[in-house]
Amino acid sequence: MKKRSGNLDLLKFLFSLMILMFHGKNLATSENYIFPGGSIAVEFFFVVSGVLMAKAASSYVMQDNLGKDTFVFMKHKISGLMPNYYVAFVIAFLVLHRGTTSVSVLIKDLTSSVWELLLVINSGLRPSKSVCNGPVWYLSAMLLAMCIIWPIMRKLKDTFFYVIAPISALFLMGITYQNWKSFGGQSIWLGCISKGTVRAFMSILLGCVAYKISEYLKQKEFTNLSKILFSIVEFLGYAAVFVVSFFTGRGKEDWFLLLVLAVCITITVSNVSIWADWFSHPIFNWLGIFSYSLYLGHGFWSNSMVELFPELNYWTRIPVYLSISFATGLVIHFVSRGLRKLWKEKSQQIKRMFLKENEM
Repeated sequence: MKKRSGNLDLLKFLFSLMILMFHGKNLATSENYIFPGGSIAVEFFFVVSGVLMAKAASSYVMQDNLGKDTFVFMKHKISGLMPNYYVAFVIAFLVLHRGTTSVSVLIKDLTSSVWELLLVINSGLRPSKSVCNGPVWYLSAMLLAMCIIWPIMRKLKDTFFYVIAPISALFLMGITYQNWKSFGGQSIWLGCISKGTVRAFMSILLGCVAYKISEYLKQKEFTNLSKILFSIVEFLGYAAVFVVSFFTGRGKEDWFLLLVLAVCITITVSNVSIWADWFSHPIFNWLGIFSYSLYLGHGFWSNSMVELFPELNYWTRIPVYLSISFATGLVIHFVSRGLRKLWKEKSQQIKRMFLKENEM
C-alpha cells in the first residue's frame, strides 16, 4: 500500500469543508452567509490533482504506445473514483425526487442524467437543470483536462515541465483574468469549452509545475532557519486563503489566491516545513480519504435545505446541513468500501457470468 501524506490529507479535508460552507449559501434566504469565496477550494483540488498526476507520470512504466498508456492511466483514475461516485448519485437522485410519484418524470430525469453518469457533463453534454449532484462537475473537468495533459506530459517530458506547463498556465491565467470577473460560474459555456474545464486546465498545469519544483526542493538539505521560513509562508498562505474566502466573495483576488495555493501546495508536498511529519497519524489519512465522500454527499442537501426546513433561518440550518452532509458522506464511504470488498471477493465469479474462461 502506497504511503499517504498526512498533511496533504488534512488539507483535503479542510478544503472540502470550505466547499461545504460555500454551498451553504443556498441555505440563506435574506441573511448574510459565510465563505462567499469558498469556491477557490476547487482550485486547491485541481492543483493537487496536477501534482499527483505528475507524480504518477514519473513512476508509471510506459505502456506499448502513448494511446494505450493514456487509456491505462485514465482507467486507473476513473476506477479510483468508484463506486463512491455512483453511490452518491443514487442518494442524490432519491433526495431530489422525494415525493415524486410520476414514473414518467423519474424515467425522463434518469435518462437525462446519462451524461452525468458517464462523467462527461463538462464536455458540453449538460442539459439544463438535469445534474443531480452538482459538485461532480469538478470530476468531469479534471478527467477531461487530464486526458489531454497526460499524453503531452508523457511524450515531451522535460519540455512539458519546463516550457509547456508553466507558459500554458501563465497564458490561461492572463486570458481568464482579462475576460472573467472571477472563477465563478463553472457551467458557463464559452463556445467550445466550459468555464469549469478551463479552470481545470489552468490549475492542473500549475500543479504539474508545483510537482517539478517540489522534486527539486526535496533534493536540497535546508537549514532549520530555511524550514521555519518555509513553514511561515505555508501557514500564512493557507490561512490567507481561508480568511479571504470567509469574508470576501469571488472576484479578481481569485487569481492571486490560486497562485498562493500553488506556492503553499509546493511547500506541502516538498516536506520542507518544520511540521512536515506532524500529521503521520492514520486519522489524517482517513480524513483525506473521507473528504471525497463528503464532497460527493453535500450538494443535493444544500439545494434542499430551505424546502425541508422552511421554519429555520441560515444560522440554524447550517448545523443541520453539516450533520446531514457528514452522515451522508459516511454512508457513501462505508457502502462504497463494502462494495469494493465485495467486488474483490466476487469479481471472478461475476466475470464468469459474462465471459468464457479463455477470455478472462
